[in-house]
Amino acid sequence: DRKGCEIHWFDDAGFQIRVKSSSAYTYRAPRCEGCPLYCQEGFYSLKHSVQGWVTGCPTGLADRGTHLAADLSDDGALRRLAPLVEQLLATRRVDDSHQRFLAHHRLAPPTTARVPASETGHR
Repeated sequence: DRKGCEIHWFDDAGFQIRVKSSSAYTYRAPRCEGCPLYCQEGFYSLKHSVQGWVTGCPTGLADRGTHLAADLSDDGALRRLAPLVEQLLATRRVDDSHQRFLAHHRLAPPTTARVPASETGHR
């Protein structure tokens, strides 16, 4: 079982295609419960920016992470990273996460209108 969201793999004439689906489930941390934003990937890893910010939030919001200054000691970095690592370890699978998000914010589910291939130029 992988962290993040469901990913479907396809091979089409030698092209590798990956389709992310957050409809079935995503992994969320407890802090994700009240988040007003929906991230398709869920909380599955820590990311380190070139500016020194470390976050596990796919939105990239700085206030959801911590800053590691260039002159920070190893012990200082470990102390700052510990809460993020704890949150990452506390993630759990949330089935129907997209539907739950929509219901929580009283939003209508998206419509999926099919466009005939003849109108898209694709087959």
